[in-house]
Order: sequence, then structure tokens, then C-alpha cells
Amino acid sequence: MEEKIKAIIGEDVDVSVYLSLAQAEVLSWVYGKDNQLEELPAWLEPVTIMAVVVGFNQSGAEGESAETVDGVQHVFKHDTMVSYIHNNAPGHAKIV
Repeated sequence: MEEKIKAIIGEDVDVSVYLSLAQAEVLSWVYGKDNQLEELPAWLEPVTIMAVVVGFNQSGAEGESAETVDGVQHVFKHDTMVSYIHNNAPGHAKIV
């Protein structure tokens, strides 16, 4: 998965921390905090990859919805990698 992320980002950077955090959040969001899965199912790879890209692209602007650098404004649809996951992966629902 790391090679796909690097191909999208266009840089040869270490994305392992982003990937680890994104995988843990996706598994927790989809399967609940008590899930026992250690490996991400293939059907969740696309949302995980794009979450890492979102997180990487917002480095230095975490939690902001917009940023202006040298007169150029960047507007982010998702203010964090976690918000991307919560908006694009099916959430876990507990039946009571």
C-alpha cells in the first residue's frame, strides 16, 4: 500500500506513520474499538490510501479548513485525516 501512496503523492517519503494511524482509525471506525482485526481487509484499502494522502497533504495545516501561503489559498474539504475516514468509510453500529 505504501508504494501506491507514494505514487499518488509524487514523493519518495516515509508514510508509515500516517498509514499506521489511518489503518488503526479505519478498523476502529468500521468494526468498533473492540475489534480484533490486525490486518486491513482489501475493500478498505482505497479509503485508507486516500486518508493518508489527505493527512500528508495537510501537514503543517492540521485542523484547518483553509490556509493561505504566499497569497495562494488552499481550501481543504476535510480538516483532518480522521474526518476523511469518518466521511468515507461505513461507521460501526452496535445493536442494543
